[in-house]
Order: sequence, then structure tokens, then C-alpha cells
Amino acid sequence: MMADGSSGSVEIRDATKRFGGVTAVDGVCLTVRPGTFSALLGPSGCGKTTLLRLVAGFESPTRGSILIGGEPMDDVPSYRRPANTVFQHYALFPHMDVERNVGYALRQQRPRIDRSEQRRRIDEALELVQLGGYGKRHARELSGGQQQRVALARALISRPQVLLLDEPLSALDAKLRHAMQLELKQLQQQLGITFVFVTHDQQEAMSMADRVAVMRDGRILQEAPPEHVYDFPADTFVADFVGTMNLFRGRLVTREGDTATVQTPAGTKLVGCALSHDLLSPGQPAALAVRPERIVLSLGAERAAGPSSAVTALRAHVRTRTFLGDQVSYQADSPDVGRVTVLQARTAAGTDGLAAPGDQVTLEWALDVAHVIPDTGKEAAEHGADVGLNPPPKESGR
Repeated sequence: MMADGSSGSVEIRDATKRFGGVTAVDGVCLTVRPGTFSALLGPSGCGKTTLLRLVAGFESPTRGSILIGGEPMDDVPSYRRPANTVFQHYALFPHMDVERNVGYALRQQRPRIDRSEQRRRIDEALELVQLGGYGKRHARELSGGQQQRVALARALISRPQVLLLDEPLSALDAKLRHAMQLELKQLQQQLGITFVFVTHDQQEAMSMADRVAVMRDGRILQEAPPEHVYDFPADTFVADFVGTMNLFRGRLVTREGDTATVQTPAGTKLVGCALSHDLLSPGQPAALAVRPERIVLSLGAERAAGPSSAVTALRAHVRTRTFLGDQVSYQADSPDVGRVTVLQARTAAGTDGLAAPGDQVTLEWALDVAHVIPDTGKEAAEHGADVGLNPPPKESGR
């Protein structure tokens, strides 16, 4: 192991960063536990990179404080912080070979490190990122994936407590990107260093991180393990940003214990599990959220599960059917709720048993897979109760 990362922790306390009249980070509080892999996830302009730069010391907070390893970083410049950064475009020195790029930080340290120790640590770092034997090559002679590994080795060689990664995989092709996701996760587990990873790619965050913080407009909307963010989103923005979600928007009409009822503008009442939200009170904009893979689609107008208050059943007709290899994606239109996306596993070859466009179908889901959440989308903010029927959701793929 190259570094003892067990002491690495990051605490962000009420951090705000303003650039003139623009608030890029707005009162963020976040604790990253030592030795974990955390992701800052959100669309472009949400403040995730600015937040990472505050931790790195490239920007100073307008208000609030940053602690690394329990120590305040208020007056500590970036080059003295126990954290290193891997940038989106790697920032390698093109006139240097690989070993000089990797060993650059060691050559700057005072008191000077013995050359034999530098040599040993450079070789160790290159082996760690699977670049043993590449030391004499120049950065311009390397592929994108190899350059990314050089940047990782350079960041790790000084043994930081925390490694900050600013969308380092965005320049790679899809296949190499997936391979590097696996390698990064394995590397973090091997080293035990705290990783803080910025990305706009929800699949990247969900597959690698121990915890995911979803950001919007400079704020963290939800911070939790990835499976919790996926299954129990905090609001409609998180639900829609992370994966594909059916959102049936309306107003909350009743809330009793763990269940709540949403009424759509068309008058349809939908019941689901009510998570603990302060914003969920009768009269407030709300939505019933159901993942496409949680919906059962059956041919005809008869309910497959039989009558039960714990199951919602809707009539619909199939609009489109899209093959996704081992799954089939349907777009179905219901007079009760509008457009619904359904994701169904293929159980047999061919099209036997599959619904076709124009078929009448029944859509069913259990109460415990439908969640009532605050509607924080633009539709709710701009139109209040006059939100429309469920709009066409994001395509699940083609």
C-alpha cells in the first residue's frame, strides 16, 4: 500500500462560494468518511467542480470552512494540503517522459528526497497503475487511458490522504471508460485512500461510489449510498436525474402514517409510500414515483394480481416497443396518468408473449415500490397545481 489513507476525512461546513452575483456553491454541508469513495453527481453548472476546487484549495470559500483529516484548511494553500487532484484533461507535461511526470511532486519536496527513494516510489506508482516499463515514453506517445493512469500515478506518489478526481474519465471512449471505472474502484479499495469523484454521469457514480451526493443549483439535495438514492430519491429532480423514473405529478391530498395520496390534474388518485419529507403536506406539489422495471405489463384489461388495495392497476395501450437485448422497453399511454415507461425482462427468444404497439394492456405495481415525493421540478414551481399528466419520460435506451 502506497499511503495510509485511513486518516483522510473531508468536512465541508456551510460552504458558500460566490463569483460576483452568481452563487456557485450555496451553504453546502458534507462529511466524507475516511477511506471511502464518494461521488459528487449533478448536471453541468450545479457547483460540483467548484465544491471540489474548494476542497483542493484552488478556490477559497466566501463563507464556511473546509477540514481535511480533521484539520482546518482556511489558510493552507493547495500545495500544502494533504490532497491531490486528477484533472479532467490530466494536465501532463508534454515535454517530459512518464517517469518525470510521475516524479514531479517528489522533486519539489523539501528537504529533498534521495534519488534512489524517488526511483523506488516512481516504479511502485507505475506498477500500481499497470504502467510498469513505460517510464521512458513521452506523454504524447500514450493513449488516453494510459495518460489517465499517468495522472493517477502522479497524484498518488506523494501519498495524499485524499484524492480528488474532476471527471477524469470523460475524454475516454465508452469501452475504455467502463474498464477504468472498475480499475479506479479496485485501486481505491486497494489503497484505502479517500476518493472524492466529480461526475455528471449517474451510471459512473452509482457503479463506483460508496456514497453519492446529488447536487443542483449549488446545493446538495441528497447524500446517501447509491442504492438508496436510486430506490428512495429525495425529490423529483433526484428521481429524474438518477436513472429513468415515471413521475405522476399532482397535489398531495392525504397523508396517513407511511402512505400518501397524490391527485393528478385529471382527477386520478394514486397511493404510495410517503418518505420522511418536511415538504410533504396536503396541498403541496407532489409526485408518485415508480421505476420502469417495477411495473408489470400484461396483455388485456384484466388485472394479473387480482383485486388488492396494495396494488395499483391502470388500463393503457402500447405506443412503442424497443428491444434492449435482454430487456424490452415499452412506452404506454394511460387515460388515467398519461405516458408510462415499462422495462420488462425478456424470458424467451423472439416476440412470443410480448405486447405490440396498439395492444391494450394492464399496468400494475405494488404499493411498496411507489413513493410519494416532493415535486421540485419546474412544472411545479411555474404552474402550481396545474401540472400536466405525466410527460414522456427520458428514454431508457435504444
